[in-house]
Amino acid sequence: MSILCLTQIREAWTCRRLSWFNATQRSNVRFARTKLGSLWLGISAILSTAILALVYSKIFRADNFNVYIVQLGLGLSLWNCIAAPIGSAPGLFEKNASQIININTPHVYYLMEEWAFNIQTFFQSFLIVIVFLSFFENQIWSHVIWPFIPTMFNYLLAMLWLPGIICLLGLWLKDIYQLIPVILQVLFLLTPILYTKSDLGNASIVADLNIIFQYMSPVREALIYGELNFKNFFALFGINMFGIFLLLNILKKNKRNLPFLI
Repeated sequence: MSILCLTQIREAWTCRRLSWFNATQRSNVRFARTKLGSLWLGISAILSTAILALVYSKIFRADNFNVYIVQLGLGLSLWNCIAAPIGSAPGLFEKNASQIININTPHVYYLMEEWAFNIQTFFQSFLIVIVFLSFFENQIWSHVIWPFIPTMFNYLLAMLWLPGIICLLGLWLKDIYQLIPVILQVLFLLTPILYTKSDLGNASIVADLNIIFQYMSPVREALIYGELNFKNFFALFGINMFGIFLLLNILKKNKRNLPFLI
């Protein structure tokens, strides 16, 4: 591991508490004048799941509605919680331009704060969705500790480096702002959420090449079936380590140029 990467890791560790605190403040401000607060995240996810399940279970002629709504609900929640930070990633540094220019704060802090905010948003929504889906499949609760936690670990790491790489690309290639929403829309349609991977038939390679689905699928399978593929787990963990290593090194090497790119 390079010295540049170690420096960035130390900076990230130093600002971890500040990142989490500011992310919490952002979460509180977002629902400051509402009665239900962050519960709205879960409620909106439940409503979306229920409506889509009622419609698409008929379109795809699902044999078992309970199984379909659980797969759809978990898939939709996992997709939204990783697609949202990817969609907003290109403008992250520009959003914090005044602070980056005027305050001597490690640039990795802004990635850490956004990551902490996304993690909080994810769990505020996902836990409520799990409670709702447990009425259709009560075995979900028996898998919440194992094997859910290991698969979730990889998923959360992907929520850091995937948006981070896109954020840095957006500094040099402004077309990323326009390109990312298009890619996400296409990926959503190609991701087995509204349908199963088996429905793709010979075209299932589309799901195999979909990196977002590769992080979503183990989490969903862990909760529904209680399965953990160790080979897949370590492969994704290796990709995560490489992605984080690449992200931190690029960020450090461009530290001096960053204020001129935003």
